This record gives sequence, structure tokens and C-alpha cells, in this order.
Amino acid sequence: MENYPLDEHHGPYTLITHIVLTSIAMLVVGLRCVARFTSSGLKADDYVMVMALIVAITNLILTCIGVSHGTGRHVYFLKPDDIVTTVLTMFLGEFLLLLSLCLVKVSVMLFLLNFGGLKKWLRWTLLGNMSVICVSTFVFIVILWNQCKPVQANWNGKGTCISVQALMSVTYVLTAFTILTDFISVLLPFPIIWKLKLDMRTKISIMGVIGLGLFAAACSIVRICLVKDLRHSREDPTWDLVNLGVWTVVELHVAIIVASLPPCRALALRLYSKLRGRPYQATVYPGSSGASRTKQSKYSTKNGSVDVNVYDRTQDGWLRMDGIEARGDAGSDRSTSVLPLNANAAASSAA
Repeated sequence: MENYPLDEHHGPYTLITHIVLTSIAMLVVGLRCVARFTSSGLKADDYVMVMALIVAITNLILTCIGVSHGTGRHVYFLKPDDIVTTVLTMFLGEFLLLLSLCLVKVSVMLFLLNFGGLKKWLRWTLLGNMSVICVSTFVFIVILWNQCKPVQANWNGKGTCISVQALMSVTYVLTAFTILTDFISVLLPFPIIWKLKLDMRTKISIMGVIGLGLFAAACSIVRICLVKDLRHSREDPTWDLVNLGVWTVVELHVAIIVASLPPCRALALRLYSKLRGRPYQATVYPGSSGASRTKQSKYSTKNGSVDVNVYDRTQDGWLRMDGIEARGDAGSDRSTSVLPLNANAAASSAA
């Protein structure tokens, strides 16, 4: 035993990181859904993001099971049954992380495709990027599932597996694709937002939030540097694969959080207006198609309450984005207006 490393346990640190990031992601996605549901209604990108979060939560459950059996410890100090359970949870966790990352990026692409007036090349770029993300994820899942024969050999070691060098080569290639799609997912929204009829401060603030996604891309770069840990993964998997797994978890949850922040902006503006006691107006920007909705709200003013209709013109290819000082787009005179509907309000306006 004197030749073995110290019996260290990095599992608790891994678990704490996972729990904290998942909790933040749940909060942000929850706020995103509230913001969208109370404004333009939930869209396909919201449902896909919720699916990504559910998969991430499932992976957290697997992480809890794995850590309780020895994830983060050297394999030499674990019982045979614990080794099998731990490696199995890590094996299944790989698939869940890949699937969740894919869903997050698809959600981002769907969100961007909601914008009306996109150039043809931009729309095709978004669709192409989404296709690359889905295909590369599917290919990697197939390779991981079939790296050992029978499949059970992936966690019990009883079978034959492809060489570690071959697995590393595939991982390098697919991680490079991940980095490329990460940067595309972050950079593509910039020209779209820049063309919106927004004031400069709003444009910069939105692009700044989306730019945080570069940190997720940076996590991918760190991951590709840690692929070398796969060399000894079959000798000491419960220890050697921990760092790679942690950085994948960080990349996933940062992506979920950053992708959900822009839709949360509307809810933040509504709450800010309410705290300051000021009327809140919902405005629109070019967006997705969908069913028309008319919502009646009551605002308090110095002259009393005023009932207003807020028109969601999604049937005309518009998606509401609350609180942005924008009206219409180039070549269009469509706009929303806040009109007094009761007699008292009309009289006050006439005065």
C-alpha cells in the first residue's frame, strides 16, 4: 500500500459545485419561464431549456449516488461493488451531460430563429449550427455507448474496449466541434441584436449578458486540455475523470444560466417599475410567430387607475420584449400603443 497515493476524497467538492450551479440554474430558468409565460407565452426554446434543466438535475442525482460510493477517491481504496456503482454513474452521467449541452444550444438557436427579418444567410447559419450540434452529439453518444463489448464492460471491466488512444482522438475532434459551436452560439446573436431598434445602452447591456457565454466556451477549452486524463481513466477512473466531469458540469450550467438571462430581463424591468411605482409599458421587437393575445392591465397614476390593453402582435411575426424602447422596424409602421379605455382616463387625457 505504500506505493499507492494518499486516500484523498474530492467528491464532496464536486458535489457542492454541482449543487450550487444546479440551484442557480433552476432559479434562473424558473424566472425565465415566469417572464415568458406572463408576456408572450412559452415558446419552443423555453420547453427545450426546461428539458435541458431536467436532464441536468438527473445528472446531479447520479452524482450524489456516485460520490456516496467513491467518486473523487482513488479506485484502490474502494470496494469492488462500489467501483462498479461509481463507474456506472459516471458512465451514465456522460450521456446526460452531452444531451443537456445539446439541448441548451438547440434552445439558443431556436430563440434566435424566433427573430423576424433575419437575413437568409443568418437563418441558414443558425440551422446549420443546430444540425452540427445535434449530429456531433449523436455521434459521440454512439461511440461512447459502443466503446466496449458488451456494454456492461464500460463499468464492470469484463469485456473488450477500444484503445484509450482512439477514444482520446475522437474526444479531441468532438470537443473541437463543441468549442466551435459554443463560439458560434455566443457570437451569432450580436448582429441580430445590433439591428434591433433599441437604444445603444440597451443593446450593449443585452450583448454583455450574452457575451458571458464566452465563459462556457472557455470551459470547453479547459476540457480539451484535460482530455489527456483519459490516458489513465481505465486504471483509476473514479479519480482521473473527476476534473473533466467538473468542468463539463460548469460549462453546462453556465450555458443554461447565460441563455436564460435575456428572457428574464422583461421580468426584472416589470419588478423595477412596480417598486418605483411607475406605469410599465410592454413594447415589441421583431420576433416569432404565434397566436395573438390581448392582455388588459391596470396601472395606477396620480389621477387614478387607468385600464390599458397591451397587444401582443405575435401573429404578425412579432415577439414582445418588455421594457425596451423600440417601436416597429425599418419599413414598418406597426407599433403598440397604450390607450385610456375608461371615461375618466379619457377625460384626463383630453384635459
